[in-house]
Amino acid sequence: MSDLSPFGSGSILERAGATVTLTSLQLSDPDVPYETLVELLDFAGTVHKASSWWIGDTLNQIEGRYNDKVYQAATVLDLSEQTVMNIMSTCKLVPRSRRREAVKFWHHAEVKALAPEEQTEWLKKSEENDWTKADLRRQIKGELPPAVEVECICPRCNNRHIVSNDAG
Repeated sequence: MSDLSPFGSGSILERAGATVTLTSLQLSDPDVPYETLVELLDFAGTVHKASSWWIGDTLNQIEGRYNDKVYQAATVLDLSEQTVMNIMSTCKLVPRSRRREAVKFWHHAEVKALAPEEQTEWLKKSEENDWTKADLRRQIKGELPPAVEVECICPRCNNRHIVSNDAG
């Protein structure tokens, strides 16, 4: 996991000679070593994966301390009220001890309404099976994945055939 001190002396951004804005990352040196670029990418990926947790935990701290000011504070995020509420409730209902780094934030949101033991079980299964959020939702509901039909050309007869993965 990346060093999460992006702006201090010796940070990955400084070492890569990166200038960042909300819409770009520009490198001052076109010959930045490959290893440094991969480290920069690792840092960006870590921030991406962690940001919803950071936002939710911070908003919940604000709510706990300043109560009604939480939505005023949330305006700096430029997120819909529904998204803010979803992030906050996920962070409240899935405590730090139950969160799994290898499972995306929105997978945790799928299990937040479940009992603690069920959250643990489904998050573990999601990690072990590398499920998408939609896969996890279907598994929780006990649904089969949707049938997918693909048109193929048979190498023996050159005819077009429709092949389905329909389990029913």
